[in-house]
Amino acid sequence: MIKLILIITLPLLLLIGGFFWLSQPVINHLVIDKPVNGQLAEVVRVIDGDTIVVKYNNHQYPVRLIGIDTPETVDPHRVVGCFGKQASNTTKHLLVGRMVYLVADLEDQDKYQRQLRYVYLPVNHDQLLFVNDYLMRTGQAKILTIEPNNKFAAQLNAAQLDAQQQRLGLWMSC
Repeated sequence: MIKLILIITLPLLLLIGGFFWLSQPVINHLVIDKPVNGQLAEVVRVIDGDTIVVKYNNHQYPVRLIGIDTPETVDPHRVVGCFGKQASNTTKHLLVGRMVYLVADLEDQDKYQRQLRYVYLPVNHDQLLFVNDYLMRTGQAKILTIEPNNKFAAQLNAAQLDAQQQRLGLWMSC
């Protein structure tokens, strides 16, 4: 029960208090101290846990987070997946209205014309949260490696294994 409360409330606490109070290993190693070369964009909305809409250069673009798959919440032909609403809400609380860096892998878009990106959220002066890994490591998503976009496949696989072993998020509920 404590893990479920942590997963649900953590994104809100991150927005309010930043990362100064965090001492948990699951978060500390996700914050990197180096800048990334990527497109700075504002997250204007969340479609579901692994798909967001961003704005830059006065245009809005759908973005699919690379390497992760959250349970379905919006496909009219599929049942809402177990833990789907929670994963979507986590992404909303973490990203909506915030500036992020978008970093491509080898393919730029998927067959639905969504940009494929790794997403980094600035949390302090030169620190960034690797959002794809955070969602995986907290049990909001499962691994989804689609070649050739595999730059962080090993890291995301390890993140999923950690979440499974700790029975976090969907690994506790589904």
